[in-house]
Amino acid sequence: IFPMPSSLTPLFPLLPPLRAWLLLACSLWLIFSPTWLSWLLARPRHLGPPFHTGLLNIGVIGDWGVQRMPWEEEKEGRQEAQEVVAALMGSWSKRAHPKFIVSVGDHAYPRGLKGSNETARLRRGWKEVYTGGELSHVPWYLTPGNHDCVGDVQAEYKYAEEESRWRMSPFQAAHFPLPGSTQNTSLLLIMLDMCTWVCGKEGEPNFRCLASEKDGMPAVRHMGSARRQEMISWLGKTLKDQCGRRDGGRSWCIVAGHWPVFSFSGNGPTDILIEELLPVLKSHRVHAYLSGHDHNMQHVRVRDSSLPHFFVNGAGGYDLHPTLKDSVDQSLRATQASKATLVKIHVGHGFLSIAMDDEQMHVSMLGVSEKRISDNLSDHVVYEYSIPL
Repeated sequence: IFPMPSSLTPLFPLLPPLRAWLLLACSLWLIFSPTWLSWLLARPRHLGPPFHTGLLNIGVIGDWGVQRMPWEEEKEGRQEAQEVVAALMGSWSKRAHPKFIVSVGDHAYPRGLKGSNETARLRRGWKEVYTGGELSHVPWYLTPGNHDCVGDVQAEYKYAEEESRWRMSPFQAAHFPLPGSTQNTSLLLIMLDMCTWVCGKEGEPNFRCLASEKDGMPAVRHMGSARRQEMISWLGKTLKDQCGRRDGGRSWCIVAGHWPVFSFSGNGPTDILIEELLPVLKSHRVHAYLSGHDHNMQHVRVRDSSLPHFFVNGAGGYDLHPTLKDSVDQSLRATQASKATLVKIHVGHGFLSIAMDDEQMHVSMLGVSEKRISDNLSDHVVYEYSIPL
């Protein structure tokens, strides 16, 4: 046995030399092991309140369109769930001062709007619900969900002509400079029409888009294969030109659409998006993809890349999805398991708060479990994570 260095001997007066060396080796391994360091660095840091003064703050919500007209039957609990989430968002907005809200679809359950004469449903289910704090005057950027697209989704697009804060078009990009940035940092937000991406491809229709006799649901409408290809080409060019470094500065890149790429609960992953959208997001190093469709909140990461991060948020008010549905194909489950890992899932109603500065994107899940809204917003934080620029 090698002798113990005299400088370390006083530290281990009661240990034989061999045990002292073993203890020292284990300590050094714990400190410098790549596995240990990667686990430590990957741990979410506690960020305090779910907003950051002076930064660019936004909110994200999906699957909230549960409000019925007075003459329609309402399933118990859905409107109440939407309203308590709206109350929490209002309380948050007073302190976060959000620049805008992102809505990832399903604004009018169960079958969308019947036509432009039904926009009163949007006024009742959106404008008259999200009134707290600053929600009544900040703009909303919206993308359609499958329930919107079984109805007249064009009526939802046309509602933007009536309400300037309702910013919805088939696909769009918007830029926002970060307040107080010292590095000319901005946000690129891209909204996609996933009804057309998932359902508009030529050939055999995706099973997700077919009419359902069991549920009485019509087929999902879309804009056709030509418009689909136009959107996909536009996305690639927009990301190439504007994601990353831009005009001498840097850019956060967020893409949003209704259907998730990966999801470990509810309807599960979307095969066509794994095949077509995932490579685009990875190659352009998009920071986050926001989606809804599954009624919970999830954070998912891909196994072979640091970017993008996937956040599912379909927890705006409709019935929750606690587990993966039995109907999800086993081969699709296996594909997802080989490509992605679930970091966090919260089965409860709520929304996402995202704050960006020159170095970090701070994402918080805010959940509600009771009718009461706490005065301390930190009481509603169920998860938080930071993504570096």
